[in-house]
Amino acid sequence: MWLLELLCDVLPAFVALAKYVASDDKDAAKYRRHILKDTDYYLKFHADLFSLNVVVQNWDWATLPEEVTIYRILEVLESRFLKTSKLVEEDWNIGTEEPFPKLRALKRKLEIERDVKDMGGIELEVKSLAESVEDEESEKERLQRRQLTRYLDILKEVVHISTARDTDDRRERLFKRLKHSCSYLTNLRFPPEESPSSQLSISRYPSRHIRKLASSLYKLLQEHWRSPCNCSNPDSDENASSHAKREVQLSLVTHRRFDLLPAPGTAHGTDTDAKFEILLPTVSNYVTWQETEIHVKGQQCHPSLKFHNNHVDRDICQIMRDAAESPGCKIQMLVENKKLYPISVQRHVNIIQRSTFKTLDELLQKDRAKRATIISTCEGREKLILSFILATSLLHFHSAPWLQRSWNNRNICFLVNSRNEAVPGLTKPYLTAKCTPVACISQVAQPWYHFHRYPTILALGIMLLEISRGIRITDERRETELQDGIHVTASTDGLVALRVFEEWVQASERGVSKTIPLGLKSAIQACLEPAKIPFTNPPPSNEQIRQFILTDIVVPLGNALSDAYLVPPENLHFEISKARQPEQPPLFDSHDKMHTQEQVGTADKWFKRLRGIHDLLSEASNGDESNIAGRVTVAVLDTGFEPPDALMDTYQNFHRIRESKTWLSAEGENKGIPPDNWKIDLDGHGTHVADLLLRVAPIADVHIAQVFKTRKDLANPEIAAQVHQRIANAINYATIVWKVDIIIMSFGFESYVQVIQNALRNASNIYDKMDPTRTSTLIFAATRNDGANKGVAWPAKANEVIGISSTDGNGEFSSSFNPPHDRSDSVFYALGQAVEVVCPPRMGIGQGRQKNKTRLSGTSFANPIAAGLAANVLGYVKLAVASGATINDEVGAGDMLDRLRSKDGMKAIFKHRMNKNNDNELASLLPWDWLKRGGHTSNVILKEIWDTLSN
Repeated sequence: MWLLELLCDVLPAFVALAKYVASDDKDAAKYRRHILKDTDYYLKFHADLFSLNVVVQNWDWATLPEEVTIYRILEVLESRFLKTSKLVEEDWNIGTEEPFPKLRALKRKLEIERDVKDMGGIELEVKSLAESVEDEESEKERLQRRQLTRYLDILKEVVHISTARDTDDRRERLFKRLKHSCSYLTNLRFPPEESPSSQLSISRYPSRHIRKLASSLYKLLQEHWRSPCNCSNPDSDENASSHAKREVQLSLVTHRRFDLLPAPGTAHGTDTDAKFEILLPTVSNYVTWQETEIHVKGQQCHPSLKFHNNHVDRDICQIMRDAAESPGCKIQMLVENKKLYPISVQRHVNIIQRSTFKTLDELLQKDRAKRATIISTCEGREKLILSFILATSLLHFHSAPWLQRSWNNRNICFLVNSRNEAVPGLTKPYLTAKCTPVACISQVAQPWYHFHRYPTILALGIMLLEISRGIRITDERRETELQDGIHVTASTDGLVALRVFEEWVQASERGVSKTIPLGLKSAIQACLEPAKIPFTNPPPSNEQIRQFILTDIVVPLGNALSDAYLVPPENLHFEISKARQPEQPPLFDSHDKMHTQEQVGTADKWFKRLRGIHDLLSEASNGDESNIAGRVTVAVLDTGFEPPDALMDTYQNFHRIRESKTWLSAEGENKGIPPDNWKIDLDGHGTHVADLLLRVAPIADVHIAQVFKTRKDLANPEIAAQVHQRIANAINYATIVWKVDIIIMSFGFESYVQVIQNALRNASNIYDKMDPTRTSTLIFAATRNDGANKGVAWPAKANEVIGISSTDGNGEFSSSFNPPHDRSDSVFYALGQAVEVVCPPRMGIGQGRQKNKTRLSGTSFANPIAAGLAANVLGYVKLAVASGATINDEVGAGDMLDRLRSKDGMKAIFKHRMNKNNDNELASLLPWDWLKRGGHTSNVILKEIWDTLSN
């Protein structure tokens, strides 16, 4: 209130000064020459202030505007004053501890002069009026001139409409702020008349029946879930927290539409039925979710005969027990006349069952290294859609049983369908709820003395703010905002949210952060400061509150979504359904299917036998594998590298992670991504690949080249050109700047890409004055994972590249996802089945000793294993060169480096020294019989390498 009062008091003086400065008066022209000669600037400034003054002086004080708008206007006016020291010289009383000290001093000065002049002028004015009543108009003009003179006397020497520090950009921002503020205040004071079609009301809202039907469904579920439940396995803590606690997941988007108005020609009030997708926890030794579709009929009707004697009677637990015995199905149920009927079971292809969930709170948490949260890396479009869905859900469930327990970022969750999927789809949220007896929820408003009378609306505002900024409010608390500097109170997070919101808005207006969509800003403010909900006793009805949620929160978010991303609410269900369709997989996705014990055993045995090669390298380096002369450098082009902190520390302490780089930071929404973003792997694929390389080749160090966020980028035609250019840039950088020995790409494309081909050609044909032996870079690529119906992908089949397919640990060609074997001499086979890989901690995979580990299969993982074997051979030769080893009197170890670094040279070593045929005459890389301890004696291995390269 005081901000608006201050503006009303000081604005007329600024209007008077602006009018004077913009006039043709000679003194005004002299005033302008000191700073800025452009008369148009002063005319615009006066026009904007004049319009503002008209609105403010006629304000309806029963309506309070948003404080941030008034604050911005006052900031503009305060900025026009000269320095405080100058004002003090002019006998201004400036308070140093108050906001807007110069404007407040002006207000005091105006009040003093008004009092003095009014007292001395009463007699004069009365006399003047008595002498000449007919001259009333001229007297009014004289009073206005006197007032204008008074304003000018006060401001002319201490305020400059344009200051010396104003740039053109700064003046433009000033006008933008004034115009926006004037528009907001005008619309608030004089609301435009709305056409009947635009008058949104809860009575015409197409989905208003959802709330009632959802409440009746909740009541039936809690009634027919036995209490206490005796189904839980006492040995399963997980189960105790789901089935026994009656925890369910309610989809907030499946079967939902988001239209704000009835379709043209449709009578509102006709929809009485609704479908709901609910995931119920089954009764088993581990938590699984039973996908259930429930059709709720709203009107009283005659029950269907086939269901008449088959309704659920306090035995939902039995249905869940039966479901656990028949996995891979979806249960369909019906609610009719207040009874619940199971009606059918359908086999379901994309069954949810053992999928895990991530809460919104988890997506907002920073990792131990305090890097970006998962949600902060998501697209603005997805975040705004999620915000709109949550606002619509509050409209459905406000003061309803589904929200009787809690409504915050810990009970909004998302399916993670794959153990590899670090970033779930934000547009498909679920609400976690417990089907327990309904508490009394008729009193929806808190007592008058609470910070916020409507906790669920405040909670929505906090979530919208968290989603938009990618940071939890609990991570932004200050000590001064806690009781006694320690304790959190009921009002803490609301106060923190208000402060953070205001700082965020101001940063956006200064250009420090991205522009905030107007509808999003308006919706968050409405949640945090619901001034339009009348403060009455008794409190407003549920219908009044839901009307507020619709008009002040849902509609602005819908407008923002439509304006910013061209997705009107009536089309949103199409957008979400498209997102729910299985995406075309990238060519080199990994397979996380369950592996047999035999497959796991042969893979582990392969790695045990690899120790022999490691012993050979240790012998060749005299126990010092960190010897820089023998180090091999490898560039891994992928999604980044984010192993667990302890493992990353170990790699970095031993200098095994060389200079790395992200190529995401210069494009579109990626602008501002920090240079070390390569340490953030939202997908996990890059972490799997790089760690495998480091494990297989202890003599190798890696340069991480982050060229895409997730593997989905490879299948996205909208950014294909960007992805191709990133890959080409990374190849060139790795070749010219990092000067790597090996480049690995565990991905590919259906066809040739020119810009990448050019980079590959450069990498395979090098002229290096500093190292004449470095004439080529070894390049490895995975062949594909799509199965035998397609051939080898590109660039694995490029002339410059060695392609790698997958076998099991025994070298058997049992991997069904390999392309058909075409006997190409540029395609080799390596272990790629049931391989244990390291995962980013953000993926939340594994427990105990297997924490952050999983088993995967694919050519994606055979590729770094093969490249690691090549690195071991190359490193062995480098160590020999550093030791001055010779093969004979004429040939030294250095003579073979040039040949070994070429594609043809390494192909020869693979084919004649590492390959071993299985019973089907398929050769795979099993180098145990060749690279082993003892071969180092008398340079036997070096001689065999030379013989192979020479023939």
